[in-house]
Amino acid sequence: VKKNAKIDYETQSKYSFKVYVSDGSLTDSANVTVNVDDVNEKPEITTVNDFFVKENSLVGTLVGTVDVSDQDTWTVMSYALGDSTKNASKFFSIAPAGSCSKGVCQGNITVKADSLDFEKDQLYIIKVFATDNGKSYGLPPDMSDTAVFKIHVTDENDKPVFDSASYTFSIDENSAPFVGVGKVHATDEDLGTTLTYSMVGITSGVTTLFEMDPTTGEISVKDGAKLDYEKLAKYEITAIVTDNGNPAKKDSAKVTINVNDVNENPVLNTTKKMSVTEWTPIGTSIGNVTDSDLDTNKAFMKHKYFAIGGDTLLFAIDSVTGEISVRDTIFDATESIDSYMLTVRVVDYKTGSDNPEVLDPELQPDFTGKLFSGTDSYKYKLSSTEDAKIDYTETQKYVALGSAEA
Repeated sequence: VKKNAKIDYETQSKYSFKVYVSDGSLTDSANVTVNVDDVNEKPEITTVNDFFVKENSLVGTLVGTVDVSDQDTWTVMSYALGDSTKNASKFFSIAPAGSCSKGVCQGNITVKADSLDFEKDQLYIIKVFATDNGKSYGLPPDMSDTAVFKIHVTDENDKPVFDSASYTFSIDENSAPFVGVGKVHATDEDLGTTLTYSMVGITSGVTTLFEMDPTTGEISVKDGAKLDYEKLAKYEITAIVTDNGNPAKKDSAKVTINVNDVNENPVLNTTKKMSVTEWTPIGTSIGNVTDSDLDTNKAFMKHKYFAIGGDTLLFAIDSVTGEISVRDTIFDATESIDSYMLTVRVVDYKTGSDNPEVLDPELQPDFTGKLFSGTDSYKYKLSSTEDAKIDYTETQKYVALGSAEA
């Protein structure tokens, strides 16, 4: 072999030439063939650049391709990753990109776990091993090369996430405007992100009753809203949180608002008219007190009636039925009394209790009757200055109307 000559099996595996010999007068020649034996040559990783990948990339996302040079035409290259820092091989994998061609083999580095997070780690340093198949091909040993690469994780806008996929809150009916119902909350891993909350109605009309603070996520009763359990006891909305990224990302959660039933005042019928004549027998019924109650909950629909003022010596009321009857003889010696007054209270109470709580009369609603003359009877109108602290009780003054005998 000549000096500086390079014998390469892949370039030429056989050489043929003729050799001559001479003694000065006579010559001879012979044909010579030199076969070049193949040997396993070491692969060489030729890629030197860094790689970049977006955070939150899906499994299988291509990070980059490693080029390996190997002059052996029969080479089947295998690849492996090794850690240099931060358990990089847990997040990435490498596999052949295809068969080697013209002395070049390639390995693709891809995302192995979809948990790349810029806010946690921005840089991974990883070792790449490229090993040929010399031993299995019959030309041992296997030969390999190693290179170290940097993989940079780039920042992307992370999606904000609600603490819960659904929320359930409750609030009493008749609650005042601006009373808090509940609060939704979301987080965003991006530093410095501004989150904005909003809501979309699922139940018809819900956005006229509730509003959401765009900064805090607090849900409250809207000004002018009237919550009525008897009309609708449950509302549903979709809460939405949006970040200020470009492009913006959002998340949503279902919110259920249950309206609690509150015991509401029973209301006495203020148009009831009754009449009685002198000498009406004791025990005679002269009419019934009637009332209404907005509560549909049976627990609040049991009522009792009480005569708490006026001519209670002359008239009585049945506590269960509301029937008013004559209690004592009605006689007007002067023929000057043409009407009597009886103050009635109705109290509702929970089923299962036969002893409703009767509040202090001083705390009861105050109703004043106004009488108007007629031909042989009297009718009245009532006005009230009801104390806002009073609940589940209403008091009315009923007029017992009399007629004078000629």
